[in-house]
Amino acid sequence: MTMDSYADFQSENSGNSRDDSPSVAVLPLPVLIGACIGSGTAHLASSAMPFQVDALMTGANFSATNSGWFGFFEIIALSLTMIALSRLHRPLPPVVTAVAGAALGAIANILLFSVARSTLACWTCAILIGVASGSLARSYIQAVSASRNVDRVYSIASGGGLIVIVGAISLVPLATRLCGPLGAFLAFCAPMLVATPLLLMLRRAPHAPMAHERAPLRLSAGGVALVVMWTLSSLGQSVAWSFAGRVGAHLALTEKFIVTLSSVGIIAGVLGSFGGAVIATMLPRSVVLLTSLVGVAAACFFSCAAWSPWSYAIAITGFWVFSMLSYAYLLGSAASLDDTGKAGTLCSGMDRLGFALGAPLGGLVVDHGSFLTLALMAAVVAGLAIPFCYPVLHRELRAAL
Repeated sequence: MTMDSYADFQSENSGNSRDDSPSVAVLPLPVLIGACIGSGTAHLASSAMPFQVDALMTGANFSATNSGWFGFFEIIALSLTMIALSRLHRPLPPVVTAVAGAALGAIANILLFSVARSTLACWTCAILIGVASGSLARSYIQAVSASRNVDRVYSIASGGGLIVIVGAISLVPLATRLCGPLGAFLAFCAPMLVATPLLLMLRRAPHAPMAHERAPLRLSAGGVALVVMWTLSSLGQSVAWSFAGRVGAHLALTEKFIVTLSSVGIIAGVLGSFGGAVIATMLPRSVVLLTSLVGVAAACFFSCAAWSPWSYAIAITGFWVFSMLSYAYLLGSAASLDDTGKAGTLCSGMDRLGFALGAPLGGLVVDHGSFLTLALMAAVVAGLAIPFCYPVLHRELRAAL
């Protein structure tokens, strides 16, 4: 796709009310590519958490609870980094935090491969990976937030980012075979090294007017509803996803099957994200967002309550499709409320906070309960806020039209 045809694509398909705003711009194609790479590297840590947990339990003899705490430190650092960056009075350019985050993430994964058998060193590296991921996530969210038709652009960025994640996870079997169970962390390092120079394309990202960009962020009622609904949905997803690999092992599935299924699920997430881009101007945001959030809650339940390889495969595939679709449209909703990217960064940071809490909570349930209990907990938490928060957000988004 050439630059001219990409601009025509954006112009013809910009279907939300923000298109006429002076702060909204056509997103240059190199920036979209950089956003795809930033999205993939930013979400690699949380997407690969089942493999991180399994690597620590197998290669460093960590308990499920201690492995869950590794996930907690990693994702809490990601969350707090994003929240802190959303509060900056003078925002850093996206390219600065993107390149710095990719470099730090590569270094931290290499260190983790060497020191994972020390609990303190392991958790320190988890914090470094979280800071790196938070910096990367903030970068691509801000780079995209002032573009036309944010639902479509975020869907494309999310789908492109999943391709990066698929590549990293596909390297896990080779890395563990050559370097042992902890070699998985080297597989996660590779995309960071490749991505660092490519993220320089974010230099061309559009932005909101300077005075608006430097204004303090104040969340409306719809923004608060978005934060609460998004955070609880992420908490439920984390409870289910952090130990999805252990559920597969409980069903006597081979490591190769689980890794292959994860790749298939991520590919389905790519297709779901691109499908979300296609339907961005065909269906109302309210329909797509509500359907995807309910789908996430259902997928959380069945991914932990699976009774056969086929039910497990369908649940994991659905989990990826609905979670990626909901994430893109939640980001689009946040950008509709605030086109500087601050609201999206804050909401996504709170989303990661929910994800951080899910890992240790899931570990406690696995150690002291059953997978059915895990499934019920994940589904209830993921869908708890929808009936109360969604109408508030929906009304505010409609009023902005």
